[in-house]
Amino acid sequence: MGWGWLPGPLPSTLDQPHVDDPPDDFSSQDFWRWVKEATTWDIASGRDNPLANSRANAARQRWEGGGLPAFYDTRAERSGVPLGFAVTLRHPGPGDLAVTTRSAAETFFQRPVPRPDGLAETDNLFHPYWQARLAPHPLHKRGAP
Repeated sequence: MGWGWLPGPLPSTLDQPHVDDPPDDFSSQDFWRWVKEATTWDIASGRDNPLANSRANAARQRWEGGGLPAFYDTRAERSGVPLGFAVTLRHPGPGDLAVTTRSAAETFFQRPVPRPDGLAETDNLFHPYWQARLAPHPLHKRGAP
């Protein structure tokens, strides 16, 4: 869905396998051939995504810091409710033929394992437990064409 780079005291993208200037596309050379010639990545059995790390590193922004935000938790009454978005694309074709595509996704907060103290954890923006998944498009639920 994307990539990002966050500076700070935790290990960053710069500590991960990456190159400083990744290609924008692979229309002129196969991806695997570029990897073999330009990197030492193991794309056959590796678990990392060094191309995403490379793009995150190349596109990183230098933001001015402003300290901690005054508010960093989600609303308690919305805890456990996924946040989603949907996209519909309609493209006219020849004659009366039109192509319509729909896609939807949502993000939700879920710990990989329960807390050791057994307490529930409210969705918050300081823990990296946000997951993403595809979701049914809302128009599809209503049976829209």
